[in-house]
Amino acid sequence: MLHKFLLSLLFILVSGFSNPASSFSAEVDSNFFHELQEMKRSLEKKHGLANLECFPFIEKIGFNRDQKGLIRQCLKGLKALAQALPEVRSSNYRSIGIGTDFLRTGGFQTALIPWNASTKELAEFLNDRPSEEKQTEFIDGILSLKKNIISRLGVANLYCNQQISNLNCLHGYERLAEALRIKRVNLKKWRSIVLTHESKRLKDAYALSIGYQENPAAMRKRLESDLHEIWNIRRKMFEKMEERFGKTIRSRLGVVKIFCNLDLTNEECMKGAENISQASSDPVLQSQHWGEVEIDRFNSIAYGDFDLKIGFELSPEEIIKTFANRPSRKNISRDQSLANKLEGYTKNNNAKLRIVCDLEGLHAGQCVKGLQHFINFLKKHRDFRADPTWTDLMLIDGGNLKRVNFALNSSSRESYIYVDANSSYEKFENYLMSFGGRQAR
Repeated sequence: MLHKFLLSLLFILVSGFSNPASSFSAEVDSNFFHELQEMKRSLEKKHGLANLECFPFIEKIGFNRDQKGLIRQCLKGLKALAQALPEVRSSNYRSIGIGTDFLRTGGFQTALIPWNASTKELAEFLNDRPSEEKQTEFIDGILSLKKNIISRLGVANLYCNQQISNLNCLHGYERLAEALRIKRVNLKKWRSIVLTHESKRLKDAYALSIGYQENPAAMRKRLESDLHEIWNIRRKMFEKMEERFGKTIRSRLGVVKIFCNLDLTNEECMKGAENISQASSDPVLQSQHWGEVEIDRFNSIAYGDFDLKIGFELSPEEIIKTFANRPSRKNISRDQSLANKLEGYTKNNNAKLRIVCDLEGLHAGQCVKGLQHFINFLKKHRDFRADPTWTDLMLIDGGNLKRVNFALNSSSRESYIYVDANSSYEKFENYLMSFGGRQAR
């Protein structure tokens, strides 16, 4: 009885509290995310589709608002896929990426499809696979080449990333084997070799990228490169950036860490740091919380209340305009305090669900909004019980492409309900009701 009294009291309080969610958060029709979740679960049961990713290899997103369009396109592609799969013979695809091209990758159970392909095009592509015997023969050939290459290189890991097709992977291995035919190469500290579209720096400092289309001579030269020499050049650039701009940026904005995407040249990295340094004089930006800042080639995006990507070409004026409406430290502190209180009142609720806010990419204001919805839901549906399968409810930003993909493929998705914190109460309520099981007695 005491719990119900407190819940009723809290309902009155939060109902009269204006929604503090930052205007910086993406305004997203929750149907995009919720429909994606529902369709993914259906295809997983009917067709064994274990993994689904929206634009898994996309590098150019743009700004926070641009993610909404990508999520909408992903849903459109998934709807077409759902119509095509019943027409696919021996449909044992385990992983599908919805992007901009047709691509067979990662063996024969993985494929990339365009979001705007027709049902007919999808069915034709997915049906156009070699026989199981041919698949086995192809994979055996790949494994034989890999074994030969690994024995000559003495490397721990050798693989193709999933941005290149099965056939291109094979051709890349053949060129790499030719590069090693004359004599053995002694790798200089590299632990992994990754065949990619083109040679580039990877996030794993000990992984060497080699473009699969490069000729054997170019591959050999790449293999002979020195890891320490490459990263020493980069380290010196970061030291120079820190010396020229780091102190100013940290003192004005309180940035925890500033670094550059590995795809940027040293000159581009320095240009981005200079632009941020100039923008840091703005008092509105100084009133905000700043965590990690990555200088990027394409994107200017905020992840939650702290971390940001900022395009290196974004002028100081554009940086101020783009990020001026992020929540202030004062508002974040208020929202975090309220979220903690609201979360406490949801414990041991009648719905038998533990509610948590996503720790990545969720604004504190969005967390508060979602918790308010859940408390209102509990007040309105006192007899609601979640099906025993579901134990937790996680609020995520359904307008954040990275977190949408996380929710679609989470290892906890069989017991976690993922709900878009941007939802209106009506959409939150309708979605959550679909997870109900036995009623209270």
